[in-house]
Amino acid sequence: APVDAIPEDDNLLIPGETSLDPLENSASQDDVPVRVLDDFSIFDMSSNELVPIAGLLGLGYGSRKFGASGSVRAWIDQDQDELGDDDESDEDLENLERVKLSTILEFDIHSISEATGNPDSKIYIRTKYAWYILHMPTEEYRPFFISFWIKHRVLHILLNTVIRDRHASYEEFLETLSDV
Repeated sequence: APVDAIPEDDNLLIPGETSLDPLENSASQDDVPVRVLDDFSIFDMSSNELVPIAGLLGLGYGSRKFGASGSVRAWIDQDQDELGDDDESDEDLENLERVKLSTILEFDIHSISEATGNPDSKIYIRTKYAWYILHMPTEEYRPFFISFWIKHRVLHILLNTVIRDRHASYEEFLETLSDV
């Protein structure tokens, strides 16, 4: 974890993020914001050693605690973003706060999109304070991430192909792999 990263806590303010009012009737203690974690690394909390992302599949089955750090920004749902401007320039990413997250509590790779009802291709981690969509890993973390991401992406494409047409041929599925 970078030494200059600010710690994630109740006081972390992310530009563009709407705050959740804990006094609202519809808000529960599980309601946390959704954010994007870019230029990230995932590590063992006790040793600060980088760990393969697949290690998060065992969360809750052992005593290891995992953390992450990276550049944090608010998540803007493209369906709600009238401008549809999801492109971030390198300069914008450099201006983001580097944050050392608190302990990772959940790892989610099988969400269902509320908008479409289809599998969501994003990879999520949750801490006490927020859900984070994992965007791009650091150069150093890429070897710990890329093979898992490729498998995840192929499975996502397969599921969506079957949902669209459960009689799709193997050749039709292979054509969709150009997205990987």
